[in-house]
Amino acid sequence: NAAAAMLMMQRAHLLDFHMVVTYVLYGIPGVMLGLAVETDPFWTTLTFQILVVEFACVLAYLECIEPSDPSAPRPAGALTDAPAAAGGGGALLDVLMVASAILGGFFTANVGSGSDMCLYAFGVLIWNTCAPHRALTTNELTANSVVVMGLLSLVAALCRALTGQIATRVYLCW
Repeated sequence: NAAAAMLMMQRAHLLDFHMVVTYVLYGIPGVMLGLAVETDPFWTTLTFQILVVEFACVLAYLECIEPSDPSAPRPAGALTDAPAAAGGGGALLDVLMVASAILGGFFTANVGSGSDMCLYAFGVLIWNTCAPHRALTTNELTANSVVVMGLLSLVAALCRALTGQIATRVYLCW
């Protein structure tokens, strides 16, 4: 959260307000869902780790093996042909962002991280592909993910504290 505060005060130009607000607003129900649904910690962590490894492989492929040419023509399709809405590249793009935010919130509640990876993956794999007129650099995506992760981890910690899910020993460590 200290890094998020610094970014908001000194590097606000790196932040996309629409993306941060969407991920926080829809990540909160994801956190609530993650805290309310009993899941086996092993399977939740395993699923998250598999997603992280898969994303790392895709990102390595996109950045190292097959870097894209920004001047190359983009394929026509439902997402890329969508009219530009106030928030980006159309309604379908916003629905995908909301789904990613809810999933990220769910992982944040169960694993302690997740909304940051979901935002970054969404930005690289979907947002920048489908809304090239509003493409975000890796620095901007990283800054957005830091702010979202800080805010949603705060929400998850407050929810756990208010519902008595934090052990006394943890409070003593704080």
